[in-house]
Amino acid sequence: MIRESSNDATGYIVDLLTGTTGGPELPAAALRRWLKRRGAVQRYFERWGWPEFAPIRIAQKTWEESPYGREQQSRIQIRNNRNQLTTEAVARLLWSIDRDTVVSKPACQEMRRLLHRRLDPKAGSGRADNQIDGFLGEGLPGDARLWSKAGWTSKTRHDAAIIELTGGRRFVLVVFSEGRKLAEDAGLLPAMAKEAARLMALLEDEPERRRR
Repeated sequence: MIRESSNDATGYIVDLLTGTTGGPELPAAALRRWLKRRGAVQRYFERWGWPEFAPIRIAQKTWEESPYGREQQSRIQIRNNRNQLTTEAVARLLWSIDRDTVVSKPACQEMRRLLHRRLDPKAGSGRADNQIDGFLGEGLPGDARLWSKAGWTSKTRHDAAIIELTGGRRFVLVVFSEGRKLAEDAGLLPAMAKEAARLMALLEDEPERRRR
C-alpha cells in the first residue's frame, strides 16, 4: 500500500480494518450496518481530537477506475462522503510519525521504514511509479534523506514527505495539486522541493552569518 502505492493493497487494508467487503448493492438496512462498520477508520482518527483532522473523510477505498455496487452506494447515498484530506492533516500525521508520538515508537519506526525512499537513481530510476521522478524527491540534493508517500491520478499530483538535509535539518513538506494541467506537470513538485531545500539551507546558515 505504501511502497508501491497499490489501490488493491489499500482496499484490502480498508476491508481488513473495518470488517467490510465490496460487492453488489445492499438494501437499506444492510447498507446502514455496512456503512457503520466502514466508518471505523474515520472514527479512529476522530478520537485523536486533532483540529487538523476535523474536516477529513477517509472511509472510501482508492480505485484504478471507479467504485461499484455498495462502494458506489456509500459515495452517493451519504452527502459529501467521498474521501477528503488536507495538507495540514497529512503534515501533522507525518510530523508525529517522525517524532515517534503518534503511536508506539516501534510502530513509528516501522512506518518510517516503509516510507523511506532512496534518492540513488539506480534504486528505481526509469519506473513511472517510483514516487521520486516527478515528485518531491527529484528536486532534493542527492545527499538528502527522504521518507514519502505520493499519490496521483489523471487530475491530481500529490506528495507528502519527511526530508532531512545535510547537517541534520529535518522538515515536513506536503503538496497537493488539483486539475489535469498540474497533474501532468512533472516539474512542479521537484521545483517546490528544490526551493524548500534552498530556504531550509538558508535557515541553517543564518546563525553562522549572525556570528560573523
